[in-house]
Amino acid sequence: MKFSKAFKYQLNDVKTSLMSFYGVMIGVEILLSLLIAFCVGNVKGNVIGLDAATPVFLFILSLCIFSTNFSFLNQNSISRRTMVLSCFAMFATVAGIMLAIDAINAAIMYMGDFYKYPYSTVYEMIFHQFESADHRIVDKTSDILQNLPTVSQKLTRISANLIFNYVSYIAAAVSGYFISVVFYRLSKIWRIIVFIIIPVVLLNSAYSIYRLGQSFFDTISRWMDRNIFNSPTGTIILMLIWIVVFGMLSYIIATRAGLKPKKE
Repeated sequence: MKFSKAFKYQLNDVKTSLMSFYGVMIGVEILLSLLIAFCVGNVKGNVIGLDAATPVFLFILSLCIFSTNFSFLNQNSISRRTMVLSCFAMFATVAGIMLAIDAINAAIMYMGDFYKYPYSTVYEMIFHQFESADHRIVDKTSDILQNLPTVSQKLTRISANLIFNYVSYIAAAVSGYFISVVFYRLSKIWRIIVFIIIPVVLLNSAYSIYRLGQSFFDTISRWMDRNIFNSPTGTIILMLIWIVVFGMLSYIIATRAGLKPKKE
């Protein structure tokens, strides 16, 4: 029962943000389509779907919910374990809702051809190659779904696109949640060290580190490029591993005995 209450509270807490996001994004789409139809001439380009903005929204949203939810649920005798697990369930539910909305929006954009430009999902932008009927690789960056030769290939493409988006949405949410838990846990000086000093040092020393082990890093880069970043299956597996690792870390940090609500 407490799990259900914690889940409903956290789901209700993000409802307004979710409606605001789609209100703005759909408004932008309508405005953009009108500008292109009446004001813009023959300009070359392409349009990316809502699935490009959704992971960013979920990442930012998950950065902002831990502190408030932890304080409220803790005061209402909800255990930290229940809070974290119900939050992950909320992420999975919200990601599913957004996946459905984004898919419906993409279908409307495909069928309506409102922009007069190629419309692409993030999946299509990354994995824009497909196999023709004779198994030749065809490179086509526009109207990919329409140009697939068989119904089976189209259904496979749509399914892979949906799975890719759903997993990427959850990965973005878990990443933001992990950062928010770590940030909440650390003292002010450690926040500066972890989130400012360490990233600056790493960025400035990245090239030197690369030069020290160039052959090793090049080998790893080529392997990842071939097996992960140019493979939908590899990318999805990597994101699933990411979700499990950072989800477990978030759970461990958030459920530690020393974690207490901070006084305002």
